[in-house]
Amino acid sequence: MKNSLSKHRVVITDYNFASLDIERSVLEPLGIEISAHQCKTLEQLQSETLDAVGLLNQYFGPLGEELFKNCPRLRMIVRYGIGVDTIDIPAATRYGIMVSNVPEFCLEEVSDHAAALILNLARKISVAMDASQKGQYPSVEGQSSRVYRIWPDCQAHRSKVGLLRPTICLL
Repeated sequence: MKNSLSKHRVVITDYNFASLDIERSVLEPLGIEISAHQCKTLEQLQSETLDAVGLLNQYFGPLGEELFKNCPRLRMIVRYGIGVDTIDIPAATRYGIMVSNVPEFCLEEVSDHAAALILNLARKISVAMDASQKGQYPSVEGQSSRVYRIWPDCQAHRSKVGLLRPTICLL
């Protein structure tokens, strides 16, 4: 029996990975062709997606009505990442396009970055660095008694609460 997915094409809109071996190992055995691009404009993307059934998307956006109306076979968009704010979800829904993401993508990296930024703000590290490069040395008096709040509904921030507990008082 011939695979029902044969002659289908998935377009990778943009990526910064060294290899697409994982994508190929999953899709090619199903008879799905992968077409990888580094699209910078909607026009570039439109010319590559006319017959696509799926998009794998990293950074390129926005993806919306203008693209969807010209891609009659498009049935899914998968974001390499947490956010889907670059995709017009209501328009995708109107065109019968499913949108998916990777909800735990880079949680450690995002939370590490957030913790570093919080500490930078709390201790005014970048301000002090800029001043010291000019030969100025501002006072750091009173900086250790600040209180900050980490929003409990953010999964990335929750993963660093333990790391920051000695430094930041949670409200």
